Amino acid sequence: MNIEEILQKYGLPHSMAVRHNDPSGWMTPFAVEAQGICSVSQASFVFLESRKMQAVAVQDPVNLVAVYAGMFWILCRLASSVAAGGIFPALQGVSEPTWKPDLERSLRTPRDLLDEGKPFDWELEKIGWSEAGERQILFHVVLSLCFRFVVLHEVGHIENDHCRRRLRTRNNLLLVDRPSPRLIQPSEAYESQARELIADGFAFQQLIRIFDNQLTQSRDLEYSRIVREHLVADAPSLIRFTLCIIFLYFRLSDRSDWHTTPLNRLSHPPAPFRMKALFALLVEAKPFGINEEQAGEIISETIVVGDALASVVFDVYPQPDWLKRISTPDHDCHFNKIYEQFGNWSGRLPTV
Repeated sequence: MNIEEILQKYGLPHSMAVRHNDPSGWMTPFAVEAQGICSVSQASFVFLESRKMQAVAVQDPVNLVAVYAGMFWILCRLASSVAAGGIFPALQGVSEPTWKPDLERSLRTPRDLLDEGKPFDWELEKIGWSEAGERQILFHVVLSLCFRFVVLHEVGHIENDHCRRRLRTRNNLLLVDRPSPRLIQPSEAYESQARELIADGFAFQQLIRIFDNQLTQSRDLEYSRIVREHLVADAPSLIRFTLCIIFLYFRLSDRSDWHTTPLNRLSHPPAPFRMKALFALLVEAKPFGINEEQAGEIISETIVVGDALASVVFDVYPQPDWLKRISTPDHDCHFNKIYEQFGNWSGRLPTV
């Protein structure tokens, strides 16, 4: 069974023939990189012809990671907004940040603000910042981190055999990640949310490793020198910067109605839950040899800086309670029920 047959079997869009002159400007090199990431887990990668902000993992009969074109376009637009927004002032090229939020704009979802479903036009949307080399570097760094996180999340499903494990209860070897998934029964929800947090954890740990390796192996290039000097001078700052970009991604993909929906009916944890789970993983795993005090400082700084970045990038009022909304005994109980499922969804299954 070839890739197109697999896509057709699950009712997915056709694979996209990526052109070197694609209007987004970046689809070709990122498709090549994604294939390299996926190949480590014996998986193939494709872009799909759809405007939706989605990605999928399939294990039937081969491993496949697919990212919808709409997901890539909105990540490009997010990275462009960061590059143009005047944030990270150590990187030269644009004026001071402009921030003019209003109530109407702040009530809209970030996906709506960034024109979800609209193709990204590199030639048009780079105007205003692309002549500044350091801002182009910022665009590329942000897009790389977001895109890699999405791809690695799907790889995380494959690395933990989530599709094969779920086959024991459902005749389906497909997992779909989208901002507003359907509601499911509580008995399934805790398992499903556990799968998502496990995939997030895998993606985060792999992401900071790949980012660090990239900068180390190309340390003599101007790109790496500028990133190291102005954004990620050491291990704690690399972790913090990466978490801040993930924070932006979670704010972008946040399901806006989750707080009015039963948590035990959601297939995916609300975005703040996902962020909190990564914080917990940071304290537990202590990557790059950081200590517990450093982990706590990174978390505190990410919460403050992440919200400030989101406010400027989306031009909305701050949401300091975004994470506080899930800091209640009921939410802690929900977390515990999710974590109880981790052992059932972690690691590879024995091969036959």
